[in-house]
Amino acid sequence: MKIKVQIFTWKKFHKYVGLVLTIFLLLFCISGIILNHRSFFAPYSVSRSILPDAYHINNYNNGIIRGTIPYSNNQILAYGNAGIWLTDKKFKSFSSFNDGLPVGADYKTIRNIVQTKDGRIWCAAQFGIYSLDEDK
Repeated sequence: MKIKVQIFTWKKFHKYVGLVLTIFLLLFCISGIILNHRSFFAPYSVSRSILPDAYHINNYNNGIIRGTIPYSNNQILAYGNAGIWLTDKKFKSFSSFNDGLPVGADYKTIRNIVQTKDGRIWCAAQFGIYSLDEDK
């Protein structure tokens, strides 16, 4: 009789532990597919308002501004994890300067912007290098 009881408990244990582990394995599989096929999921964005507080933008956190470069007499290009922004020298007003960049948050992760000796402005993003051409 004891042998049947032990077999029954091991079956129960195996069943419920297997169900719990299946949930985690499915989550790992789904997240792996999303990470490995970035270009397919790039057009879709998630609002920061539904993400945890650590993802909210507050006082230029999370690398939102990595650096700046002078653009014209009173304007500056600010760049970082949210793309490129045109602002004044006092950082009072910002306007998007992302025209010409591919759609998706991954493509707006700007690592650096430099100006060459001939005056041309180049932008190094996470997945490409771009040059400024007539305000785009």
